[in-house]
Amino acid sequence: MKACYLPLPHYLPQKHLSIPGLSFVSIKTYYRLGIAVEGKTCPVVIRFTRSDALRNVWRSKSKLKRSFAVLSEFLTKARQVLFQDTLRHIGMTNVWTLGSNIYIKTPNDSRVMVHTPEDLQILNKHHQKCVFELRFKCN
Repeated sequence: MKACYLPLPHYLPQKHLSIPGLSFVSIKTYYRLGIAVEGKTCPVVIRFTRSDALRNVWRSKSKLKRSFAVLSEFLTKARQVLFQDTLRHIGMTNVWTLGSNIYIKTPNDSRVMVHTPEDLQILNKHHQKCVFELRFKCN
């Protein structure tokens, strides 16, 4: 076992993200967590110098679909639990986080922010049939 290390270009695959203005100047620090194990990758923590650079990277994460890279943000324990419950109820393709907020895409294509478990229950009751159709693709 050895410490995880890769040069920065492997952390943020610019060929997938194609973010204008993203450079080494935008990054304050970066490091990998854990120890390298055969066949597994280590997560990377990147801290940005400017919030607009972070926003640009975060908004570009949909370009990483079907690639090897995944972007995720650290949430507080309460938000992490709420996010996992939301994923369980709504499904992976219609739930995301942005700026530590949890969003849901409803069946009528509107975006709703979930703040509390009660918000999720209200949405679940209001859109129960629609949520089932969204999640399981039945009509």
